[in-house]
Amino acid sequence: MAEAMKPLRIEGPSASGPRAEEPPPDAGMTEAHCRQLRQHRAALVAHMSPGRVLPVLVSLGVISPDTQEEIRSVGTRQDINERLLNLLPTKGDRGFHGLCQGLREGGQQGYLAGLLESPPEASRPPVRHELGDTLQPRTKDELITRLETQLRHTRQSLEALQQTRIQAVQQDDPAGKLQASETQLQALQAKLEALENKLSQREREKRELHSRHSNLKENFKKYREGKEQTIETLKKEHRQSSLLKTKCNQQKQEIAQLKSKVSNLEKALRKANKRRDGKTRTRKTETKATMTEGGGGDQGHDVTPCNDKENFRVEVQRQQRASLQRIHLRHDADDTRDVTAAGDSSPAVRRQENSEVRVQQAAARRRRVQDEGNRQAALLRQREDRAVRRRGDTGLEREYRRDTADSRNKFEAFLSQSSS
Repeated sequence: MAEAMKPLRIEGPSASGPRAEEPPPDAGMTEAHCRQLRQHRAALVAHMSPGRVLPVLVSLGVISPDTQEEIRSVGTRQDINERLLNLLPTKGDRGFHGLCQGLREGGQQGYLAGLLESPPEASRPPVRHELGDTLQPRTKDELITRLETQLRHTRQSLEALQQTRIQAVQQDDPAGKLQASETQLQALQAKLEALENKLSQREREKRELHSRHSNLKENFKKYREGKEQTIETLKKEHRQSSLLKTKCNQQKQEIAQLKSKVSNLEKALRKANKRRDGKTRTRKTETKATMTEGGGGDQGHDVTPCNDKENFRVEVQRQQRASLQRIHLRHDADDTRDVTAAGDSSPAVRRQENSEVRVQQAAARRRRVQDEGNRQAALLRQREDRAVRRRGDTGLEREYRRDTADSRNKFEAFLSQSSS
């Protein structure tokens, strides 16, 4: 900055006339000169006057007249400057020094030459390399602060130059000092523009970094919340799966117990079926024997089982009525025999009274036996009807025979008790 503030020496053909300049050394352009051209390329393209610089370059032998005409035929002034700046690095250091001399002598733009000849700023790594892959906002803030400080100093220097210029105009300073001040002012203005561009670029990068940093924080917060929710969900599912496994094991044990119970019940059922079949066969045999015994004797005919259940039922009822009639006849005979025996051994009056009493007793006994038989027959019919409604036609004959045999046995037992 101090070097930029020094007054520059102004040389031109109008002051001392054309002078022979020694050609610059013919050597490759150094990296420092190439860096200077790249650094100030924007200012050169915007402010350089190629119509005054090109003749100086031709006179110094940097370019040929044909090349000069070719460059001039490109188009606008900015295009010509771009073409010239692209060509100069191929001409070595002669091109750099010739450009500086052309800016001072031909174009009267010494401030641009001062920019090129000023020592380059301390090289620093690019912003992305300095920030690293993590793009830390703190480092960006430091860079922006440093650029703002430099811009403030540059503005202060520019204001000081403007004051110097005003004082020079007021004091009628010589034209050389005024021109030098103007040159320095233009150089500082160009440098100020470059610094403002850098500052705006750094501010944009800072805003981008802050935006990215906020987005990363928000995304990380969402990721952490989602992770916690996922962990809670997995824990709940793990607990539920543990409960389901426990229930599954319990159900397996219950199923095994039920299977063992079912197998035991099947065995017991098979045994019960066998016993029932045996009892059924026994009852069937006893029923046949009882029916054969009840239907024989006085009637003198055998009972044959009927295939038709209705005929079988009628036949059983007929046999029951016949049995009752036979029992009644036996009771009447017994009563008559008792009355006759009592009449032979007693006086006439007492024999007559006893006979009447015994006849009445016998009649009452017969009525009781008949009523009991009717009641047993009614019960038998009700039981048969219930069996028919409960089991239908399947196994009806077998159940009917079994119930009939039971009823017959009970009836015979009752008759035997009554007769005794």
